[in-house]
Amino acid sequence: MTKTKKDKTVAPERQVLAALLSREAKGIRTASRLTALSALLWVPQAALVASVFSRLLAGAGGVSVLVGTTGFLALAALRLALSYLAEGLLFRAGQSIVTHTRQEILDREAKSVGPSAFGGPGALAALACEKLDALLPYITRYAPAQARVKTVPLVILALAFWHSWAVGVVLLIAGPLIPVFMALVGYAAKEASERHMSEIGTLNDLLVDRLAALADMRLLGATPRVIAQFETAANDLRARTMAVLRVAFLSSTVLELFAALGV
Repeated sequence: MTKTKKDKTVAPERQVLAALLSREAKGIRTASRLTALSALLWVPQAALVASVFSRLLAGAGGVSVLVGTTGFLALAALRLALSYLAEGLLFRAGQSIVTHTRQEILDREAKSVGPSAFGGPGALAALACEKLDALLPYITRYAPAQARVKTVPLVILALAFWHSWAVGVVLLIAGPLIPVFMALVGYAAKEASERHMSEIGTLNDLLVDRLAALADMRLLGATPRVIAQFETAANDLRARTMAVLRVAFLSSTVLELFAALGV
């Protein structure tokens, strides 16, 4: 029952996100493929390094130091070029999505005569400014990371099994440790971030309402009570902000630990 309810609440969020990204879906896909290709070029770089060391240690086979170094640097330059192109495409796509979405929200609210579906004016301002800007890291980091995860580990795993089944089995067991614990920590960070964003909208609504009624509050002598409300709301926001930071620092520590174990 709980799982079904959770699935129903998550699905609309994914649909909204897909609708927002559909405007620049082609550019995001192209950039994600470029980042995946850039990451895959590490494989021939590693092969060149191994070939050079093989010739230095065994005295036969492999490639010379000059050829290996030249090839390694050429592949490194190609990786840098692909990463530069991909990051430029992703940044422009993110800026376009945020700008058009913000303009659509403003146009819709300007034409609306009833209460906003996004909440009060403070929540609407938080959505148009802070919450939309949070899409940029998602577009510029998550989308290419998702493309890399779908391709690079599979290629490395296939090459490992091709050379040695024992190495492939070790990677198959140790490799998932890192993404699994990233997902576990990510769920905690997601909940803390959602509470933090909700509290920002609530505080903005409170500020706008109290500013509109500032003269009446002075006449009624309610200033101390309003100050106490602001202090309580600000402390709640500070606590939620620190909760997000605690999760962030904990996640980095945990990921370093399990990355070391995976290696």
